[in-house]
Amino acid sequence: AAAHKGGVVHRDIKPENILLSGRHAMVMDFGVAKAVTESTGAHQLTSIGVALGTPAYMAPEQATADPQMDGRVDIYALGVLAYEMLTGQPPFHGLNPQQTLAAHVTQAPTPLGQRRPGLSPVLESVVMRCLAKRPADRFQTADELVTALEPLTTPSGGTTPHARARAKNPADRFEGSAAFARALREGHTAVRLPRSRWGAVALAGVVIVVVGVLAMTLRHRVSTAAAGVDPHSIAVLAFDNVSADSGNDYFSDGLSDELRTALQRLPGLTVAARSSSLRFKGSRLGARAIGESLHVATVLEGSVRRNGTALRISPTLTNVATGYGVWADQYDRTLRDVFELQEEVARGIVMKIAPQLLPERGKAIMRQGTADADAYDLYLKGRHALSFRTGPEFEKAAAFFQQAIKRDPMFARAHAGLADSYCIQANFNYRLSKDVCPQSREEANRALALDSTLAEAHAALGFVYLFYDWDIAAAERELNNALALDSTYASAHLWLMHVFRIRRDTGQALAHMRRAVALDSSLIMRSRLGFMLSQSGRDADAIAEFERLLQADSTFEDAKYQLGLAYLHAHEYDRALAWSRAHGFDDLVAIADARLGRAAEAQAIASHLAALQDANLWSLALCNIFAALGDRPAAMKWLEKAYGDRVPDVVFIRSFYGLESLKGFGPFEALAKKVGVP
Repeated sequence: AAAHKGGVVHRDIKPENILLSGRHAMVMDFGVAKAVTESTGAHQLTSIGVALGTPAYMAPEQATADPQMDGRVDIYALGVLAYEMLTGQPPFHGLNPQQTLAAHVTQAPTPLGQRRPGLSPVLESVVMRCLAKRPADRFQTADELVTALEPLTTPSGGTTPHARARAKNPADRFEGSAAFARALREGHTAVRLPRSRWGAVALAGVVIVVVGVLAMTLRHRVSTAAAGVDPHSIAVLAFDNVSADSGNDYFSDGLSDELRTALQRLPGLTVAARSSSLRFKGSRLGARAIGESLHVATVLEGSVRRNGTALRISPTLTNVATGYGVWADQYDRTLRDVFELQEEVARGIVMKIAPQLLPERGKAIMRQGTADADAYDLYLKGRHALSFRTGPEFEKAAAFFQQAIKRDPMFARAHAGLADSYCIQANFNYRLSKDVCPQSREEANRALALDSTLAEAHAALGFVYLFYDWDIAAAERELNNALALDSTYASAHLWLMHVFRIRRDTGQALAHMRRAVALDSSLIMRSRLGFMLSQSGRDADAIAEFERLLQADSTFEDAKYQLGLAYLHAHEYDRALAWSRAHGFDDLVAIADARLGRAAEAQAIASHLAALQDANLWSLALCNIFAALGDRPAAMKWLEKAYGDRVPDVVFIRSFYGLESLKGFGPFEALAKKVGVP
């Protein structure tokens, strides 16, 4: 109630976020609420809410991205939590995250009375009202809920201590805090016991069982609880490739990523972000030190040895509090058994951390999307190649995905990967969008026809809407669909960053980019974070991020280019000129020359680029150079050329660095209107 009155909606109420201290319950972890407060407007809240909520406790309007959601989502979540406390399970149990979201929207929970016979009808009514599908049918405020709960704690013939403490007449209130505390203690002991003798015996039996369970669990939880660590938390470190062939890195990285993603989908399990875990790749620190650094209770590490089709995987699970291994195994299989192997490892992990989270019999933790192990291996190779974002690697990625599809035409994830490998080439200036983006649309739609719940396919289609159709609303819809299906899909956050950048909502854009990096700390993701920092006016932070990236990999071309652009954005034209000239970025050299008053030099570079055989790939760069020179007609000539060729970045013309001089210019404003940029 206090949070709501302050304009804060928590939006992630769940057992893990409520701590007990004596007789008090304290709500913690306002991380989602903090992200919400950084935005402005309801529709911005929705994008983060869909991504960051916990499916098991999401209200229907949160699951469907209703822009009108308010504090009543917390009341719904509290109803789910109460239902779980009273029955042992949340209303929709044993489903995957996507099925759980759908159930919150479409299915009525089993009435409490059926799950817990003999429950107070008043309490059942209160909880079920919290779980109403329509917000208007729930309690409208947390204060209303408090009022409904108070009669359940009132001693026979009395008034609740809370009600007396709030009495309007001072004479009716307690004389002091000690008297209030005493009344609270007495009120808590005034619970009516069952009337029958056997009811009392049953209650005593329940107490004995609860105490026994607590005694058994306390021993191994006390150390982590004392440190404030969630006992159901884990970091999945990158598995070591101990094969003779270093070319098998894609497989060991892919295996650990697939395990991490699968565990992230289990509600009730906290999994350290990929970026946090990857910091320790190759580290000599032990699992205990790494776990303490990441603030998790357990750490999974392992090694992968591959020789042809023979596999040996050796996972180890370490308890951070004690430093001892709690589970280790060695699996000798062939590549044909990779799916069974992944499932065994995942179940072994969950069995040791939180066995109650294991799916019901017949329901798998892992989701590979194909029964063909070779197709799956090719898919992992494709995703690995795609992460480099270079021309040759794009071609390799597409070839791997095509081979995977040839082996299994029904492999939806491979179709989605192929969709990603096409259109994105235009964004990196390797191909014209009209030559590749229609293929991306076709492959994304094929993937959706095969599996409409595949987040990767919705995101790929959203990418085409954004960068080829310039349909911002449709792009946002598909990207939000992707995050509703899988909030851990980093690329959807990356591309939503661009949606909010177009709207010049840098707060939301930066929030999505930080979330993307938390989920996937690959070089390209970190490079885009640096770019967004620059776009947010945080030039020093952006430059520092690119410098760190290049320390990690001095060959990463995208970071080199973005650093030159960041120097320009920070008005450090001399540094931009020296850096760009040293690395052969002719367009950035020309812009720096123009900004430094070296018009002849800039003009010479522009003439050189315009004469190239692939000059159509340089149209936006030429627009920028002429804009920097103050030649608006020449700049518009090349911008019109970029528009005709559907160069993806035309969608950013209102937020593009260097085009400020064109704003207000009639032809520019007319073109921006045609593009549909707000």
